[in-house]
Amino acid sequence: MKSLIEKASEINMREANLFSKNKYSEVLGDSLAKHMGEAFDSKFSIEDNKDSYRVKLEECGCIACIQKDSEEFGLNDATCRAIFCTACLGGYRMSAEKLELKFEGSLTPQRVQHDIQLTQR
Repeated sequence: MKSLIEKASEINMREANLFSKNKYSEVLGDSLAKHMGEAFDSKFSIEDNKDSYRVKLEECGCIACIQKDSEEFGLNDATCRAIFCTACLGGYRMSAEKLELKFEGSLTPQRVQHDIQLTQR
């Protein structure tokens, strides 16, 4: 799992480093919205404030796609989230730390929902 998180972070870092430091929270937040939101037709909103960038997924289509076929492979919803959400959010968390951003994120266990806020330190 650790190498998967590191690889995800490496990809995010490459993208963020194309921009100036004051754009890191926006770039990382846009990447999160693009990968978790738009790519999987998720329901999400973005709040772009002066000091923070927040991506709130009302329903993450990524994990929903995985969960619908997970039983075929002997995986329950909690196991799917432990594998896929942990790797995905772990990569963004690691990237935020390396970019010196404050990362606040949460998963809602009852629903397929994520709430991520990135803030310049």
